[in-house]
Amino acid sequence: MKQKIYFYTPCINEPSAGIGVLLKHATILAENGYQVTVLYTPAPTSQINETGETLFEIFQPVWVEFNLDTLKFIALGKHIITTNQGKKLQCRTVRFWPEDLLVLPEGTIEIIHTLAATECHTVVLAQSYSYIFPALPPKKTWVDYGLTHCISLSEGISHFIQRYMPMIQIQRVHFSIDRHIFKPAIKQPIISYICRNYMTRLRLETAIKIFYNLYPQYDYFTFQELNGLPRTQFSQKLAISTFVLFNDEIAALSMLPLEAMACHTHVIGWKTYGIEEYITPDNGFWVKGGDVMALGEKIGEIVDLYVKKQLDESKLFENYEKTLLPFTTQQEELEVIAAYQTVMQVIS
Repeated sequence: MKQKIYFYTPCINEPSAGIGVLLKHATILAENGYQVTVLYTPAPTSQINETGETLFEIFQPVWVEFNLDTLKFIALGKHIITTNQGKKLQCRTVRFWPEDLLVLPEGTIEIIHTLAATECHTVVLAQSYSYIFPALPPKKTWVDYGLTHCISLSEGISHFIQRYMPMIQIQRVHFSIDRHIFKPAIKQPIISYICRNYMTRLRLETAIKIFYNLYPQYDYFTFQELNGLPRTQFSQKLAISTFVLFNDEIAALSMLPLEAMACHTHVIGWKTYGIEEYITPDNGFWVKGGDVMALGEKIGEIVDLYVKKQLDESKLFENYEKTLLPFTTQQEELEVIAAYQTVMQVIS
């Protein structure tokens, strides 16, 4: 019987970098001859139809910029449900065999028992250390669930796992930056940003007001939020921005600075754990993580240099391209196939 690979994803239809990476791995493997299926659990909504049935949301990642036609999707469950589009859907259960591979995001480890997937081999696709221990019961690690391997997307995540779960074998894979959609464009006096939560927004607003207070002559620079946009629209808005702010203190992996570099948009931001593997003094303008005053002052300092044409942009663009070299689609495909082949060989 041919080995099958199952990817489990939360039923989230808003743009998500993490789900995008999971689907990209699944697509690469499917396009290279593996039997790949994506599993999800339909999410009940607050809507009720005329017969009193609860309507369910199904997984429809229409925001993904690559083709998903090679993937098979299964809605998990035992009943026929009605979707929030008014259609009937037969949910299914899946029988896992010992030679199968189940791939889980790091925050969904408990789904192993829900799926009765203890017979097959499970690997974690680790994209953030922030979700690893909150998803586990006290005093438990992945080893207690029978896991032996994980796929890691950054040095920071790999280091975290090596330190706290040394029995886990790690396959490191780079993600890619799609240069077809992330590309330079004519700049406008715009500074873009993403806010993770209320506290991040509060700190960012303080930094912005510090900038305007110190440099009122540059009040024609406007700030633009990129949260929740489809990838194509996100990339277009990022590309016309002269600057982007990076103010994420807890991310163990962030694509934003790299996506900005691909657009030749200058990054001003906090130097944090999640981006240390690829940032340098030559590919952005970095201040101590969490320092709001330093961030506000740095925004003003760099905007001032830019307006006075004192930034060596040609050198910066050259440094951006060097930074992006490991993050190509070709490299990602090679590493994804090699990583999953290694895991599959171990369990076969």
